[in-house]
Amino acid sequence: MYKENLIEAYHDPATILFRGIELKLLKQKFGKYLNKEKILDFGCGAGIACAAVFDRQVSYGLDSNLHAVSLAKKSKNYEKVFLV
Repeated sequence: MYKENLIEAYHDPATILFRGIELKLLKQKFGKYLNKEKILDFGCGAGIACAAVFDRQVSYGLDSNLHAVSLAKKSKNYEKVFLV
C-alpha cells in the first residue's frame, strides 16, 4: 500500500485523527531504531500502520483475523504473515 493512500484505508474521521497522531509519534520516537531490526507485528491487521511507520518491509506480521491476514499478504508490507 502506498503511503499516499493510507488515509483512504480508514473510514472513520476520529480513527484517522487518532491513528495519524499515534503513528507520527511512533515513527519520531522509534523509527530510527526499528528500521534496523527484525520486527514482529502482533495484530498486524491489513498492514496499514506498518506502511506508515516503516520505510521497509517488516519481518513478520501476525493476526487472528483471516481477512486481515489476506490483506496484509497482498500489501507486501511484511516478509511473512501468519494467521494465529
